[in-house]
Amino acid sequence: MRAAALVCLMASGPAHAADKADLVLRGGRVFVAKGRTATAIAVRGVRVAAVGDDGAVAGLVGPATRVVELQGRLVVPGFNDAHVHFLSGGFGLLSVDLREAKDEADLARRIGEHARTLPKGTWIQEGNWDHESWPSKALPTRQMIDPVTPDHPVFVNRFDRSMFLAKEVRPSLSNENRIPPQALRARSVSGAEKQESGPE
Repeated sequence: MRAAALVCLMASGPAHAADKADLVLRGGRVFVAKGRTATAIAVRGVRVAAVGDDGAVAGLVGPATRVVELQGRLVVPGFNDAHVHFLSGGFGLLSVDLREAKDEADLARRIGEHARTLPKGTWIQEGNWDHESWPSKALPTRQMIDPVTPDHPVFVNRFDRSMFLAKEVRPSLSNENRIPPQALRARSVSGAEKQESGPE
């Protein structure tokens, strides 16, 4: 009987410990939802095990639980704003991929190769380049892409759309009515010099 009881006790021990939280935050203000309040939160693994007042999580505290006394501090969820702009995201899949460009030369090469797959006069847009991932961290300039796109207007954007790179556009290269609206007043900065990237 004693051996059987000992076996049962050993078997139930780990299961009981598994019910305890790995992390408990208590004594604070936990953001839950509008109209609800909580002072504590318990986490087991990568999931929230309980949210409520301090008493609601008290039973989840075990010997291995890390307990943080919030002392009135605020706890909010980790926000992850992951979304896609449907039209531009779709056009981006059909356009040149500049996100993986390793440097300025690779960016120009990719744009040139993509241009050769398109009819003359077709705009090259999107791209999503990131110069900060390059060894030089230098901004790309139109001088890099003009030679490889003699028959195509170019207006490609940085991945966060905070910057755009445009090539010099000759009136005969493209119908002005088809110029992307965002290109009309965009400017490309090279050092201290500002250059128009599209007609006013």
